[in-house]
Amino acid sequence: MVRKNRSKKSFIEEYKYIILITIILLGFFLRMYNSGGLSGGDDSEYAKQAMLILEGKINPFYIKGPDEPISWGNNYVFIRPMAPVPYTISVAIFGNTTFASKFPAALISTINILLLFIILKRYYSNEIALLASFFFAVNPFTIAFSRIGILNPFLMFYLLLIFLFVFKGFEEKKNYCFYLAGLFVLLSQLTTQFRGLVPLVGLLPYLYLQYRKKEKYWKVQFLHFFTAMALPAIAYIGYLLLPFLWGDHSFFEQFFVMAGKAVGRTETVNTITTSILYNDGPVFLTPFMGIIFIPALFGLYHCIKNIGDKINGVLVFSAIITPIPFFLQKQIAPLRQDIIVFAFVFLAATGIMIFKRSYIKEKSIGLSIMGGMTILYYIIILKIFPLLFPAEWIFAQQMMEHLNLYGYYKMVFSEYFTLFFLMAMICLTSISLIVYWIRMSKKTRRLLASAVIGIFLIFNLIIPIALTTTRMAYYYKPSEIEKIANYINNNLKEETYSCVAGIYDKSLYYYTEKPCAVYAYVNEEWMEEKADAGELSYFLINLYSVQGTWGLGKFNQDLTIDESSEGKPGIKNYPEKLEWLMANTVDVTEETGLSKDNPYFRLRRYVPAQKR
Repeated sequence: MVRKNRSKKSFIEEYKYIILITIILLGFFLRMYNSGGLSGGDDSEYAKQAMLILEGKINPFYIKGPDEPISWGNNYVFIRPMAPVPYTISVAIFGNTTFASKFPAALISTINILLLFIILKRYYSNEIALLASFFFAVNPFTIAFSRIGILNPFLMFYLLLIFLFVFKGFEEKKNYCFYLAGLFVLLSQLTTQFRGLVPLVGLLPYLYLQYRKKEKYWKVQFLHFFTAMALPAIAYIGYLLLPFLWGDHSFFEQFFVMAGKAVGRTETVNTITTSILYNDGPVFLTPFMGIIFIPALFGLYHCIKNIGDKINGVLVFSAIITPIPFFLQKQIAPLRQDIIVFAFVFLAATGIMIFKRSYIKEKSIGLSIMGGMTILYYIIILKIFPLLFPAEWIFAQQMMEHLNLYGYYKMVFSEYFTLFFLMAMICLTSISLIVYWIRMSKKTRRLLASAVIGIFLIFNLIIPIALTTTRMAYYYKPSEIEKIANYINNNLKEETYSCVAGIYDKSLYYYTEKPCAVYAYVNEEWMEEKADAGELSYFLINLYSVQGTWGLGKFNQDLTIDESSEGKPGIKNYPEKLEWLMANTVDVTEETGLSKDNPYFRLRRYVPAQKR
């Protein structure tokens, strides 16, 4: 009897789909669990638009904000008609709930895990695809911005689909794939405006690679590709011009307004340097990117070294240049474009797997150096964390004090940081040399490398789980806003406005069904006039946001102005408004059910001078 010679599959190969399903379920859990209330930003806006669309009060294709001094009012013209569609569908299915407003972004972000796996499996190994998918699933950026119901996950979704169909079109000579990619370009434009063009920027290195091949069929393919990419632009222009038929020029005019913002031609923008260094911390020096920065550098080195190998490295550079348009906008929020994570997770997975193999085969010291540098990098991050992330540091400090860890942290990272850093460096260097020189079989080296990577994965998992379950950092938006909204609702009479607020005005508009004015668009005279006329009674001060209360200022817990914050990106104090509030209102925070010294909000009610 002759036995068939079957090659034994590895554990990853044998159980890859079970592992993938586990990663996807984990990613969805981290995106939905304990996510708190609405952020007060875009998620509240889209939720409110969804309600108005379902009630037939606004045109779903040509949305306009009400003529009110609210953040998405003042005759604001909305040229992203696809943005509220997922939320409208969700609200129609699940009802008008906070869950319905968060579910679409969380679901799409979870689907992105699968799309990333499909793309990377196509060109690389199952190990790299699964590892990158895991990093994406537990990455703090992707989790954070899928828990507050904004458009980032949708932009990533369209980008991955565009990449997938363009790759498939060129390599399998299926021209219809270009038109499918063009469809998603159009949907991306209708969802995210100029951000919808970002995937085309990211494709430039890949297109150059295809051009260099100059195969027999390349001219036909490029003709179909450029035709497919031109059609979305024509369709979008047609969408903007259609209102001319009924004499409405505002949507076309809004296009040029947004175009000006896209290239930084507004008074609200900052320099590129400022945009990179701020918005709660530098781009790279951030624990919210996860502990994959050093492995990503090693992966980048490998890809640069092997850039000529087919598509190797092209995907990386496509992803890296993708966020460049956001930085060119000179806005203070480039970090919110977590689309750069696509590059980071692939680079990190590549770096780890390449140096793991080189260690097993050649006893390369690269894997040990990568591990050591990652530990040292994170020690530095933990040392400067309070400086980089002051708002998040408050919550971290509270949590450490609750767990009796603050004293230990202070001792290690403040008093004995230099000694601790040197000891760690010596230990890691010694271990690296021992691992390099000691005699081990390939099997033993494989087990050791797998153990080291396993520990690394566990630490990557611990961080998002800790931040998610403890409501720290970007992961949690205080649901206390709903208590305030309920209190305002129960006490409103004939007021036109539910209140005046900062960043939470959109949430209050959503919860109370009445517009909430924004401090940024009103002054003391306006507030007093409306209050005396019985159109306004309540004023909210937000102490939770890093930028303080938009249009009012940054305050300490005792409601004194934080003068040290003046001039920082996104912060401008208005002492005259605060002075008017303190002189004409009384604190009613405790009446809402919140403690008077809670770290989130203060609610005040207008009382005329003659009644004080």
